[in-house]
Amino acid sequence: MSIEAISFGLLAKEDLILYGSLTRVKMGTYLHVKMEYKEPLKKAFRHFCNRYNLRKDDIVFKLGNYPVDENLSPEAVHIKGNDIIAVYNEKKIPSSSFQKDLWSMYQKEMYTDITLIFDKREFKAHKALLAARCPKFEAMFRANLAESGMQTITLDSELEYGADAFKMLLEYLYTDEVKSFEEKSSAPHILEGLPVLSCSSPRPRAWSPIVSLFCLAEEYLVPRLKDMCTEELKSRITRENAPEVLYQTDLYGADTLKQHCMGVILERPDKGQNRINPSCAVDI
Repeated sequence: MSIEAISFGLLAKEDLILYGSLTRVKMGTYLHVKMEYKEPLKKAFRHFCNRYNLRKDDIVFKLGNYPVDENLSPEAVHIKGNDIIAVYNEKKIPSSSFQKDLWSMYQKEMYTDITLIFDKREFKAHKALLAARCPKFEAMFRANLAESGMQTITLDSELEYGADAFKMLLEYLYTDEVKSFEEKSSAPHILEGLPVLSCSSPRPRAWSPIVSLFCLAEEYLVPRLKDMCTEELKSRITRENAPEVLYQTDLYGADTLKQHCMGVILERPDKGQNRINPSCAVDI
């Protein structure tokens, strides 16, 4: 005699939590289910989730010690009358908070042991982390081992936007990202304010923050950050600002960016060749 319908129960074996914080179902909650023996179990599981306002992806259904495939039927998994399918929270590995924790440690100045003064602004940081992440800092701190306790080091800066760019450099060293850099780069006029240069200008007076960060990445020997700045600058270069960007970055040997700027200038040579570095003019 074939079985057409079957009754069984769904039992919460622990408190079922929504979004990792809000309890939706108390341990021991029981739901009686009756369904056709050859229907997919997803119907019963969906009914349980809807009744208690749960997300199916946040819980797991088990028969014995094994998860139950919702696409199978009670017949396929050999459910008998009055059996119990246990319901648990899906045990998910949470996303890493490593980057967030390190940046929070910097922002809260937790256990800092070095003060860096850059462009008249103080930045409290952690020597071990900076030394591990940046060759220039490692060499700098090694040269100052004779001193103990909290140290203060004044760093030279010729960049008008140096302090903002230096903070972005620190953010990268702590997190391997520059979220403030992403926010700044979303502005439509990120390269506005670059000076009109002449061949007699030894160094520009005003700097875009991204150009400043590019220069710092070069000076502090952080090649990945330099490449990130290069890609961002390439997306922001226009015929109007290409000569200024070319002049500034040519000083730091940015061959990829240099070639991109020259390509943009060559689209309209009359717009920029009178304002570029003589060495670049020869290349063009």
